[in-house]
Amino acid sequence: GDARPPGSASASVSESVSVSREVSKAELAGILGLTTRQITNLEAEGIPCRAVGNRKLFPIPEAVRWYVERERRRAEPTDFEEARARKMAAEARLAELQLAKEQGQLIHIDDVERQWGQALHRMRASLLSVPGRFAPRLVGKRSIAEAIQALQELVDEVLLALSETGEEIEDAGDSDGAEGED
Repeated sequence: GDARPPGSASASVSESVSVSREVSKAELAGILGLTTRQITNLEAEGIPCRAVGNRKLFPIPEAVRWYVERERRRAEPTDFEEARARKMAAEARLAELQLAKEQGQLIHIDDVERQWGQALHRMRASLLSVPGRFAPRLVGKRSIAEAIQALQELVDEVLLALSETGEEIEDAGDSDGAEGED
């Protein structure tokens, strides 16, 4: 079974690729993993073949290369369709986000950071002022019960101030939906 010409030690790669043999429709179907009916359909699409009487012969490797290229081309629109579907999905998500923003269900992170920064600054200032503001209230208390009562009033005042800060944040968030549109 040596197909090399006499006197040649070995066939080069280009020689082995250019050497062609022909196979029947059934053999090509077996090589490509298709049915003979599918090979007939490929004939209509232009797969390389030649008629010998009422038989068709298909050159190998040309017919295989043609089929591989056909399949590659067929895959390209699928890639395009997938990209188009991803683009459409991204556009839909963007539209949903825009609608949520317009309906006041979405706020910018910058607004949240600014509002919480202001709130935390006010809370810190309020807590730092506690000793100076409330120490005079504790001077002269004669019992633990009186001191506890004064401290409870202090805690209530600080909690009230903090809850007002929370309400300010909520109010600012409600109004930013309309003001945030530039």
